[in-house]
Amino acid sequence: MYTQFKNEHTQNQNKLSEAVFDYYNNKINDRNLIQATDGFVHHHFGLGPTEIDVQSATTEVITSEVQRQENKLTSHMMTLLQFDKFFGKEERAIDLGCGRGGNIFRILEKYPKVRVDGVNLTEYQTNFCKSEIIKRKLQDRTEVRQANFLSVPYADETFTHAYCCEVTQYALELEPLFKEVHRVLKPGGRFVIATWCFNDNLNTSEFYKFIEPINDHYASTMHGINEYKNALQESGLKLIFTEDRTQDLIPYWELRSNWELKSGIEDHFIENHKNNNLNYFFIVATKP
Repeated sequence: MYTQFKNEHTQNQNKLSEAVFDYYNNKINDRNLIQATDGFVHHHFGLGPTEIDVQSATTEVITSEVQRQENKLTSHMMTLLQFDKFFGKEERAIDLGCGRGGNIFRILEKYPKVRVDGVNLTEYQTNFCKSEIIKRKLQDRTEVRQANFLSVPYADETFTHAYCCEVTQYALELEPLFKEVHRVLKPGGRFVIATWCFNDNLNTSEFYKFIEPINDHYASTMHGINEYKNALQESGLKLIFTEDRTQDLIPYWELRSNWELKSGIEDHFIENHKNNNLNYFFIVATKP
C-alpha cells in the first residue's frame, strides 16, 4: 500500500469501513436510482463506446445511455465469470459488496440455474436488496446479508464463483480480502474483479493529485495494478489474466461529463485515463 496516498479515512480499516458505511448508507435518492428505469441499480462505471450524439441528446437520452453502458460492464463481467462451463447445476456465486443488487439480479435473469448471494456493509442497501428479492420472488435463488466482506458469513468452500465489482478499493489491504475469497471458494472456483487502479509501473510521486480527490469522493483507497497481482499470489489464488479496458472507460466519463447528474469527479478520470496514470482492469483468478 502506498501510504503517501492515504487520507484521514484510510488510516486504518475501521476508519475506512466507517467512511464507506456512511457514504453508502446515506446514498439513497441518487443518480444510480434515477437512471435504473430497467430495474437494475448499479454502483459501478460503464463501458463505451457511446452510441448517441451527446451534444444534441436530452437528459433522458444521456441517462439511458449511461445505464446501457453500466449494464454492458455487468454483461462483460458475467462473460468472464463463465457460468455453465465448470460446475453445471451446482453453481453458486457470491457478490462481495453487492450494493443495491444490480449485478445479482442481472445474473439471475440470464442464468436461471445459478444461485447468487450477496454481502453488503450497509443497512440501507441490504434492506433494499431484501425488498427487491421478495418483489421479484427470488427467495429460493438469492439472499443478501449485512456483513463486512473481510469476514464473509459463509462456510469454507461454499461458492463456485466470486466477484468484486468496484469494491476492492474499500479494502485497505488487498491480501486479507483475497484470502477470504480463497476460503469461501471451492477448488477450481473462479474469481473476477472489476476495478479502477493507478498504474504503479510508472513513477507515482505525483499520483496523489488525482488519487486523493477520487479517494475522498468515494470514501475509498485506490490500489496499484501490481498490488492486485501480488496480493492474489500471496492469498493462494492463481492469476489467470488481466484485461485493460481503460480506453473503453474514457467515453463513459466523457458521457457523464455532459450529464446534468454528473458528480464532479469525471475530469479526474478522463485526464488520467488518457495519460495512462489511471487504469481500469478486469482481473480473473482461480482457486487451484
